[in-house]
Amino acid sequence: VSRYARRAVVGAMAAVAPGSDLVIQGGLAAGMVRELCTLYEADWREVGVERFIAGVRRRSHTVTPLLLGVAGNALKAFPGVGTLAGGAVHAVAYGLLFRTAGRALIVSLEDRGELAADDALARFEETLREDMGTPARSLARVALDSEAPKRDG
Repeated sequence: VSRYARRAVVGAMAAVAPGSDLVIQGGLAAGMVRELCTLYEADWREVGVERFIAGVRRRSHTVTPLLLGVAGNALKAFPGVGTLAGGAVHAVAYGLLFRTAGRALIVSLEDRGELAADDALARFEETLREDMGTPARSLARVALDSEAPKRDG
């Protein structure tokens, strides 16, 4: 889940065309769900994966402002970052969504032994209520590292 959360941050930072972030994040989300299902030896059907991802997207519209606020505050912990472009804040929010959705899916898979989208989505909503400050700071560092100019060396 952590690996996919970092990938979501980097993918959001790399997305340049409008809407390309949704394509990138959709592919990453499907990959994360399939990989977790395989890890827990749970049957994943494309319908179940798409249903879970669609549910996370629907619910994320209501929590995105909260995540953006958490992400913005996390970025303020780094000196000189207060003026960082909005893309970094969105990237951190994507990372938080992936982290939260992945953790919820893991708990659901452990309890149910199958991909139960409704159960995983309910757990996603529960997990959103937890403190996200520490993971936001960690994901902010990933966003900042991907923004830093690459040096030949």
